[in-house]
Amino acid sequence: MQDYTNEQVSVFDLFMYPIHYFRILKAKKIVLQKIKNIDIGFSLPKLKIRYTFVTGKAGGLCEDNGKWTLKINPTNTSKFDYLLRIVTHEFVHYWLGPDFRYGWKIFPQDIPKINEIIGLYKNPSIPLRLRLFCFIYQQSKFNKKFNNLMKLNGYDDIYFKNCHNPYVNFEEQLVTYTTMKLWGDDISTYPELKKAFEQNFYDKEILLYMDDKMPHLPEAVEKLLTGF
Repeated sequence: MQDYTNEQVSVFDLFMYPIHYFRILKAKKIVLQKIKNIDIGFSLPKLKIRYTFVTGKAGGLCEDNGKWTLKINPTNTSKFDYLLRIVTHEFVHYWLGPDFRYGWKIFPQDIPKINEIIGLYKNPSIPLRLRLFCFIYQQSKFNKKFNNLMKLNGYDDIYFKNCHNPYVNFEEQLVTYTTMKLWGDDISTYPELKKAFEQNFYDKEILLYMDDKMPHLPEAVEKLLTGF
């Protein structure tokens, strides 16, 4: 699949679907307020809006040298409720933390002492996304249950071919679960999450452990890191 983060995009693409551009702006405003109603401290960086035309990609949030772009595929988001969920999903990723490198470009072997300091993720001075990253890595290494985290198509470790990347896979499930909770959706509308719950992947136990804090994502993750 083409990498949408490296896809060449242009402001002129917006003129191809001008109405869709304004629908994205409206969705952005609604989702931002919805999250701020739960976490008043939540804020977004300045975002450019662009389209992506990568097949199978509904949207994505990209960062390049401190500049952020929200990319939305205009060809499959005719229903506004669906567009709201796409934008919510991307903003929830940012709610977890703005450093998207962890799990995608920075891997466990890049973290100093991650194999020596067990419980590194309990250090409150470390950013939340990095703490969660360390937690999933250390647990998947030392806790056999974590080997049963659900593997999502397209999220293998780029350094080790055909090797499961537990952090990126779990973050996707966590973000999907938070999106579901924010909108009060039925789990049947999220097939991968539904499969994880029905087939008792370990994602289910972790997410249910955090459920009483949902949809306040930072509080839910903090509970996981300090009490699981």
